[in-house]
Amino acid sequence: MAACLVLAVLGPPAAELTTASNGRGGPPIFYQGTIILPGICGFDVQVSGSFRQGVISLPGGDLLITNPTNFPTFTNLSDPSKSVTLSNTGPVRISADQNGNIVVVRTGGSVLYAPSYGLKFLIGEWTFTIDANTGDLIDGTTGNRQIIDICTLID
Repeated sequence: MAACLVLAVLGPPAAELTTASNGRGGPPIFYQGTIILPGICGFDVQVSGSFRQGVISLPGGDLLITNPTNFPTFTNLSDPSKSVTLSNTGPVRISADQNGNIVVVRTGGSVLYAPSYGLKFLIGEWTFTIDANTGDLIDGTTGNRQIIDICTLID
């Protein structure tokens, strides 16, 4: 379930994923949130922000999540003077593979969190697969451009 943080906390509420219909998702929704990621960086990290996102159902059953304003702030709770706000505004395309796992394609700037992977900021186009039963990252990320360790930004 941890890898789904990208979608569940830094993405639209799950209820909104079901409202997208025939390529005509509703207008972007606004929500606020704060979570704590215990020990992810060797110290606890608070993730907070105000977000506006939309969901569009695409032909073939894929979903497109748009992020017109999604700027989470990551704070080192051992030293709250160390924080960074990132632009998590890249669109996300979600589909299922032949095994029923969740395939995620992110472009632009995006955040990925999984206990086995860490807390990363991805720039460029990246693809990764999430186990539909456990929520764990199956295959890491494939793509190009840049991966930034968020923990080093706030350490």
